[in-house]
Amino acid sequence: LWVWLDDNTNSHSLIGKRGGTQNEYWILHQGGEGFKVRVWDGGTSTDRIASTVGVGSTGQWYFVVVWHDATANTLNIQIDDGTVDSSSYTAGINDSNSEFDLGRQPGGDYFDGRLDSVSIWK
Repeated sequence: LWVWLDDNTNSHSLIGKRGGTQNEYWILHQGGEGFKVRVWDGGTSTDRIASTVGVGSTGQWYFVVVWHDATANTLNIQIDDGTVDSSSYTAGINDSNSEFDLGRQPGGDYFDGRLDSVSIWK
């Protein structure tokens, strides 16, 4: 997905499939940390931060790619075709019936920015 930040100090949900006890994945921009992916294995969550970009600047487009490689057992995030931030992840990702949210956290709080060309392959 493409992300334009109007605010880089607060936390914002970009896309996710979560809510209640049935969480699957969440891609967000966390103020003070930057772009992050969080996945659940049915109970426990695991985060991976795109550390090579830092917090990110406002008024700029970012191309964010996130993937789980079940063969290599890794959780990965890459910004603007840069260095891949990868970590070992063997637990798998929960397959839930949670609602899919685009630019919104479950129950409210909307993203302060723009999203474009969101694509998901499962």
